[in-house]
Amino acid sequence: TALAIAAFAAAACTKTAVSVQPGGSAYISFSTAVSRAAVDDASDISEFGVWLFKDTSPVLAGERVYLSGGSWVYDNLCRWTDGPHLFGAFHPYGLPENVINVVLEVDKEQGTADEFEIVYYDGSSGEHDLMTAVYTRTFDSAAPDTSPVTLLFSHLLSRIRVEAVAGSGEVTLNSVEFSGMGVYGTYNYQTDDKWEVSPFGEHTPPGSFTALDLTVTAGTSTPVFKEDLLLIPQDVTSSITLKVNYTSDGETRDRTFTLPEATDWEEGKSYRYTLKFNMEDVSLGVTVADWTVVDTSVEW
Repeated sequence: TALAIAAFAAAACTKTAVSVQPGGSAYISFSTAVSRAAVDDASDISEFGVWLFKDTSPVLAGERVYLSGGSWVYDNLCRWTDGPHLFGAFHPYGLPENVINVVLEVDKEQGTADEFEIVYYDGSSGEHDLMTAVYTRTFDSAAPDTSPVTLLFSHLLSRIRVEAVAGSGEVTLNSVEFSGMGVYGTYNYQTDDKWEVSPFGEHTPPGSFTALDLTVTAGTSTPVFKEDLLLIPQDVTSSITLKVNYTSDGETRDRTFTLPEATDWEEGKSYRYTLKFNMEDVSLGVTVADWTVVDTSVEW
């Protein structure tokens, strides 16, 4: 039997803000690590939400944890008590309900934390780096372990970068449109693909990202979009296109590319699409890698 938490219930917690967690105290404290981080390391995280179950009973639901004076703090301090403590953390904190609806489930029979489920997600901005972490510790007052709880965050999305390179001379990108991908969906850790993209419709249109008036010089890699796009993992189909209007040697041309279908977008992977301009010839290549691999800890 699974229990989903979506509201706050107080138990063994006190409404007090602190600036420094006392070392070795009985208050619960945390450390975080980013397994792959457009958060590129843990220093890019300024706040996140924490869920806590004690003996599968809800205690904290999306409690804001934030940096203050160089330390991680939170308002509803909780003490360690005997028994299982099931933790979950979600980044970023504070996304509005019309963007995301998140729940954390625990298995009451097994006494373990499951993974987060995303009932609804609007990723049309391409800017939210969704990350989750879960952790379980059984506390025993006879042999107390009050060390910080380690929350290892993992990325749920794919990181997409589009860049342009000129073989010689200068190329002006008058407009670039990257479109046709799914940007609305749900996430269920129990399914094989985890992410399910919502069918295109009136309220769930395909994504579209546009850049205008960029200058590309020879030998220099130029990002097409100011920031990498953080998108739902999905099969790459012919519906996803990259349309380019560019000027080179005084002539303006249009080209439309479909992405290589052999490179489906996967969770926690980084994809770099490179437009290479060489006089009249334009090509599109792709390289795939893990998200920047980082193991940086921050104490909460």
